Amino acid sequence: MRKTMNVSKKAGLLISMLVMMILVSACSGANKPGEAATTAQSTNSASGESEKKPVTLKFLFTWPEYSELMEKTIQMFKDQNKNTILDVEITTTTWDKVQEIIQTSIAANEQHDVAFNWTTNMAGFVKSGGALDLTPYLKADTEWKNSFIGENMLELGSIDGKYYNIPFRGTGFYIGYNKTLFDSNGWKEPQTLEELEKMMDEMIAKGITPFAANQGAGAINYFKIHENILAGSYDDPNFKLGRKAGIIEPHAKAIQRSKDWSDKGYFGKNTYTLTREETQSMFYNGKGAMYLFNNNEIGDIQKALGNQEFGLFSFPSPEKVKEKIVFGGFDGFFASASTKHPDEAVALLKFLTSKEVQEMWAKETASSMVLKGMQYDNPLVKKASELFQHVGKFDITPNYSQGDLLIRNGQAYEEFMIKGNSTAEELAKKWDDNLKVALKEAGIE
Repeated sequence: MRKTMNVSKKAGLLISMLVMMILVSACSGANKPGEAATTAQSTNSASGESEKKPVTLKFLFTWPEYSELMEKTIQMFKDQNKNTILDVEITTTTWDKVQEIIQTSIAANEQHDVAFNWTTNMAGFVKSGGALDLTPYLKADTEWKNSFIGENMLELGSIDGKYYNIPFRGTGFYIGYNKTLFDSNGWKEPQTLEELEKMMDEMIAKGITPFAANQGAGAINYFKIHENILAGSYDDPNFKLGRKAGIIEPHAKAIQRSKDWSDKGYFGKNTYTLTREETQSMFYNGKGAMYLFNNNEIGDIQKALGNQEFGLFSFPSPEKVKEKIVFGGFDGFFASASTKHPDEAVALLKFLTSKEVQEMWAKETASSMVLKGMQYDNPLVKKASELFQHVGKFDITPNYSQGDLLIRNGQAYEEFMIKGNSTAEELAKKWDDNLKVALKEAGIE
């Protein structure tokens, strides 16, 4: 059975999560985490024996473009679990509405048993008691826990040492480039930021726009990581937890570099208001040599470029730094803390990360999946997948609710880039003040 839920985007504070419900069965003992999925039981009045009843799960996922494939996946799960699963009711939404739908379903006491969420976006749900602790299940099934490409995948979905999100496929951001154009001009994949900037200066001199990108998209995040690596900020555990105020100089340098890129025309002219579709057209039409893209777009980009060859590389790290800068995360799923069927919900999580499902999605969507030993026919998908071991290496992963910190910082950055109404140092100080407010609101001094 499939249901589609459309909910308009609303502004406001995060709706408080419901406290985890403790389920007590009068007829049988509770199942231990990690055991094989069992069904709800009732007592047969004639014989006194327990009778198993298959359950229905509610499932929320994004990617309407893959609705048929997900329905196929869920049908496979049902076919393999006929004795325990009666049905899976699917709610389909888009990435920009998923958070609101989760919040609305919690407020209405109709939370999905299993729901989509990004691995790095679990803090609010966990702190409010809305997500099931999956640690006991992973400890009980070490084969499952060790099946992922990198430990950082699970760690990105952990809070205070406990696991709440299971990654499904990777979402990393790379620099895609028109390899045909690069080869004809003798340009190579840059290994340092300085090499990248030198190459872009050559592009400008030839009348080629280096990046087909919105000026606010991606670059500032990269510069912040780059400057904080150089400043040694990552040596402080509190920095990686988003609890370190006073980081002003590295951010001022990042902001200024972003402004310099814009002023030099690396993004072209008047591109700040361009939509994603418009920047894609710039790249497809050869008006931009490079493009900031999500790895899950590889198949579509290759088709759009036609006879022109497509390439990709990660953002250059500072010299002598072995780890690549791949900012992004993982599309994952979590189980509701209030689910009445925790073992069945976990069984669905396991199935989504089974080799059978992962290989099917890799083949049919050109996505980079999360299991070890995956084989990819597309060499670019393979390259992107190999780089996933670096995703999250330099991420800031707060274990507290940040409130509207990111929104306020983003708005201040846009005003700086468009209006130029402050200096880089002043904006960096404003970001720091915003962080202090968020820490105070979270009870962190």
